[in-house]
Amino acid sequence: MYDAALAEHGVSIVTYAVLSALSREAPLTLSALADRVGTDRTTLSRTVERMRAADLVCATCGDDRRERRLSLTEHGRTTVAAAREAWRATAQQLEAQYGEERLEALHALLADLEEVAGADPGDTPCAADEARPHSD
Repeated sequence: MYDAALAEHGVSIVTYAVLSALSREAPLTLSALADRVGTDRTTLSRTVERMRAADLVCATCGDDRRERRLSLTEHGRTTVAAAREAWRATAQQLEAQYGEERLEALHALLADLEEVAGADPGDTPCAADEARPHSD
């Protein structure tokens, strides 16, 4: 449901996570951004390149000339605002359909499964603020 809602704004859940992270805290280096969204640098660099091509993010030089700092473009800011509204509407729909208590139980179960699978619980979608329907 979230994928479909976000697709209307031209973004995926991964792209939305990046946009959201940069909307809260920017500029960020690729490494810092990867930490915030719970992915590795290599995977994120491909996503960021697509986002740069779509004029959602831009890169500027950091303190070190080799360092690039990422931030949202104007198009990125308007896209994340629209996508955030779609995310919230979907969360409200899910809560109305299933109830807050059942959704919280589902998120707890998914976080436990991610932990059992060996993922760092703080770096998983179910532990991240963006994955919780009532967040943001």
